[in-house]
Amino acid sequence: MECENRIPPIAQCICPLWDLQRGKPELIGTGTLVIVEQTRFLITAAHITDFAANGTLLVGNQKGFRKLRGHGKATRLVQGSRRDDRNDTSVIALTDDTVSFMEEVHAPLPIQYADANNSDLSGRPYEFFGYPWRKVHSEKLGGILEPRLYNFRSVSISKTDYTFLGITPQTHIAVKFDLKQVTDENGRIVAAPNPQGMSGGPVWSFAQTDLGGHQMWTPRLVGVAIEFISNKQTLIGVRINAALECIRRISPSLSAYIPTNPSLAIISRDNHE
Repeated sequence: MECENRIPPIAQCICPLWDLQRGKPELIGTGTLVIVEQTRFLITAAHITDFAANGTLLVGNQKGFRKLRGHGKATRLVQGSRRDDRNDTSVIALTDDTVSFMEEVHAPLPIQYADANNSDLSGRPYEFFGYPWRKVHSEKLGGILEPRLYNFRSVSISKTDYTFLGITPQTHIAVKFDLKQVTDENGRIVAAPNPQGMSGGPVWSFAQTDLGGHQMWTPRLVGVAIEFISNKQTLIGVRINAALECIRRISPSLSAYIPTNPSLAIISRDNHE
C-alpha cells in the first residue's frame, strides 16, 4: 500500500496477535500498525511480546499465519517482573516481508495521528479496541480469517481513583468498565465479553479539527490497553508516549517526525527478534 497522510479506517490499523501453542495458533492480544515516513511499526503490550518470547508471535490474513518478524524495544522491567511494569509497552519495527503480508488486510496509521499531549480530565471519553480471546475457540480456528474486533467506550475515572490504583492521569488512561452495563452501537445496554485479549490494543480519543471551515471530530491514538481490573471494573491503558519513545529509540533518525512530550520520559530496553 502507498504511504498516505490521511487516516485509514480505525479497524484497518488494528490486528489480532497469535502465539503458536501446541502446534496451533492461539489468540493472545492485539496490536496497532503505524507508519513513520516509510517504516512500519507494530505497537502492543510488552507482556504480549514477553508471552511469545519462547514461542512464535504470529499475524494472520486470508492465506493463513506467518511469524511476525522485526526488531524492537519494550519498556524496562521493574525488578525483573513484568507485572510491576506499569508502562508495559512494546514496539516492533517490522521487516519488509512482514509488512507485505500484514498490509494485504491492514493499513498503517500515520504517526501524526498519535497524540503525545492528550490531557486527562475526569469524565473525558475514551475508546478501547481489541480482540477478546474468549470469543475465539481454537477448535473453530480453521473457519476464522479474522476474529471480531470489539470497541468499548467509557469515561475517565476521577483523579482520586487514579491515585488509589497507583497510577497517574499524566501517564495512564483509566476508565470505568462494567461488563454488564455496556452500550452498543444502537444505544442499548448489553453484556460485554471479558476484555482479556484486548491487551496491546489502541486507546483512542477524539480531537476537534477544522477542515475547510467545518469543525470535525477526528480520532487520535492516545494509548495502549494493558490491563482490566475486574474487581475495580476498570480498564487501564498506558499513554502512547511510551510507544513513541520506543519508536524513537529504535529509529533515532526518525525522531523529528515522532510526536513528543518532553515531560514524559520513558525508559525502554532492547527486545528480541
